[in-house]
Amino acid sequence: MNSLPLLSICIPTYNRAGFLRECLSSIRPENLDGRVEVVVSDNASTDNTISVLNEFQKKLPIRWITQNINQGFDKNFNSVVIEAKAKYCWVLGDDDVLEFDSITEVINVLLEDDVDLLRIGYTQTDINLNRINEHMPYALSATNDRCKILENLNTASGLSSLFAYISSFVFKKSLWIQHQKQIDNWLGSHYVHLFFAHHLIYIGSRVRSLDSCLVLARPSYDSEHNKSIGRLMALDAKTFAMLLDEIYKNDRAAMVCISKIFRKTYPWKSLLYVAANGGAEYVWKSFAHLKKLKYKSSLLYCMKTLHDIGLLVHLNKVIKFRNKLLNSSLINVIKS
Repeated sequence: MNSLPLLSICIPTYNRAGFLRECLSSIRPENLDGRVEVVVSDNASTDNTISVLNEFQKKLPIRWITQNINQGFDKNFNSVVIEAKAKYCWVLGDDDVLEFDSITEVINVLLEDDVDLLRIGYTQTDINLNRINEHMPYALSATNDRCKILENLNTASGLSSLFAYISSFVFKKSLWIQHQKQIDNWLGSHYVHLFFAHHLIYIGSRVRSLDSCLVLARPSYDSEHNKSIGRLMALDAKTFAMLLDEIYKNDRAAMVCISKIFRKTYPWKSLLYVAANGGAEYVWKSFAHLKKLKYKSSLLYCMKTLHDIGLLVHLNKVIKFRNKLLNSSLINVIKS
């Protein structure tokens, strides 16, 4: 009899004791049945994280490690995965909440299908877990055909559904250990999980997409990359351009898929907003990455020129006013 669990729910955490309590409370003990463990890596929190973990010792099969110093997100992610003992790892954000019976659904899939990577959907919420919209993948039967996988990814609602969101996939722990050398190169990128998932796709791993939303995802307002306008966009541009270069070796199907979803997430109006509202330096320093992601150079140069002569702010105001008028007209049509 195999005494090891099938699934490790891994939670890297830092200074989010309140959210962590909600996350752990959503893991229903009756669904675990000896097949699931919970592993937490505390990244040197200064709040009452350890007290919260102690609360759940008698409720869940939980254990944790505590870092002496804050290692940063990627290294803490790596630490919690290495600590896991199960065949599969599902890494959850410490502010996420599982949907009812989501663990049972994942376990059933893992028992019936020996996949390497399982992609799942999530529901975006506000900070109070009020539902906003669903990000549900189209179902995809297990396959190692990269073209079929990229076709499936091509329907993604945004970058988060391309494995940027950590809670959106489950993977074999053995593959993480097997590719540790490559993973070490991605530590510090803020997206070690994303590079790993796409690396698995590129090398021919078996991937399945589940058309179910299993996680409630809060917005990460406290992320360091959300503290100045344009900073997250610049990081994403660098990351996904690097993904095309280093993982997919400029594969055409990957280029079409990833650049399309990137431009869907950051349309021209969002770049205009960033540049006109204090984030111009992030747009300009991302110029080469944005070109890689199929933004037209001529429009980028035009935007920069308008910024340099002081007209970009006014253009942004005109667009906002136009949109306001259009929205007002639409409301009047609806009312009539």
